[in-house]
Amino acid sequence: MKIRIPRQELLDAVNKVKTVVSPKSALPILSHILIEADEGQLKLTATDLKVSIECTVDCTVKESGSLTVSSQRLSSILTELPEGEITLDLAGNNVINLECGKIKTKLFSMSAEEFPPVRAFEGVEPLVIEQKLLKKMFQKTGFAISTDQGRYNLTGLLFELADGKLTVVATDGRRMSLRRSDFLPPRWLRGPHLQSVLSSSPLRAVRARRRLHMAGAVNHRRFVQLFRD
Repeated sequence: MKIRIPRQELLDAVNKVKTVVSPKSALPILSHILIEADEGQLKLTATDLKVSIECTVDCTVKESGSLTVSSQRLSSILTELPEGEITLDLAGNNVINLECGKIKTKLFSMSAEEFPPVRAFEGVEPLVIEQKLLKKMFQKTGFAISTDQGRYNLTGLLFELADGKLTVVATDGRRMSLRRSDFLPPRWLRGPHLQSVLSSSPLRAVRARRRLHMAGAVNHRRFVQLFRD
């Protein structure tokens, strides 16, 4: 695998997906980001086995392939590098050569085959929510989510869509927060299949989405897809 990509674009993508990486995981591969390059695009994936994040960015792909690299190590190096084009080249013995101008360094890669598969939601109808609306819902309800793993059914948010209203509820057994808003799906999703939806989102997923929203300005034209198992 060999690619070229602007430093800032790669750093932004790394910082987005690494929000779910646990520094204390018993599995070393979970501290790594999976990077896949093909057809002019770079896909970065991180997971803690409960929550996964994928991010795709454009790049120059000189040789298709995949690799894994420590999320913390890569983020730290990219932060210190000057602006310019980054070259990532996976050499033999799982060694990654990273170049930026006159700066050269090496990183260790674990086999991409060791990275756990990420759940695909093919054939599952998503609940598509405007990013700006979702952020408001998190702010108004997230504080009431239970952190007691012994009450797993309360460790998340409940989403209910019915009669053109989106309702989000959180409770820890002592307090409850409810937020209701008019809901008009994007035109390309309007139809009878969105008349009623009931879904839940676990706490770690809520926290990951919240960090993504805080990473930059919210664009009201963007949408978030929520999938049900």
